[in-house]
Amino acid sequence: MEDFTLDVGIKKTYLCIKSSKESFPVLAKVVEFFIKVYGATVTMYRKGDKVCLELVTPKREL
Repeated sequence: MEDFTLDVGIKKTYLCIKSSKESFPVLAKVVEFFIKVYGATVTMYRKGDKVCLELVTPKREL
């Protein structure tokens, strides 16, 4: 996977990768694992020539 950005925050994580045929299976696996582990919500959207995921982490103790 090339040309990606990852922004990790306390409540949300954003992952953007260059849109291509190969990027969608990778994003699908990320979504699958994230929902399995956290039971959280995921939003997929386009941003220019990239496809992005907004991963919302459930509340947790800090």
